[in-house]
Amino acid sequence: AHPVTGDQAMPKLKSGGYYVTLRGVLPKKPRADVHSNGFINSDTNLDNLEVLEAIRTIVEADQLRMPTLKEYPLSQILAAFDESSAGHVVGKLVIDVPAPQETEVV
Repeated sequence: AHPVTGDQAMPKLKSGGYYVTLRGVLPKKPRADVHSNGFINSDTNLDNLEVLEAIRTIVEADQLRMPTLKEYPLSQILAAFDESSAGHVVGKLVIDVPAPQETEVV
């Protein structure tokens, strides 16, 4: 995550909203009326169970919306990484992964 992403998100969040980062870079200027949490995707995921449960509640209530900026086929995943690493993505880049082909065992 870019070190200023959280600070850029703060003005866009509603009061009572959540900023959750998967990379652990929290806003340097957090708002008192917004929850900020870091979630590190690692062996310590269970240490974040309370945060994950809160996220699940929000998702199940259909209160978490991520705007899709652009979709890429799996064959263009490097282009998606290039766009993401430029640091100017607002929304989410989607990688379209085709469903696995079922094969018949003879």
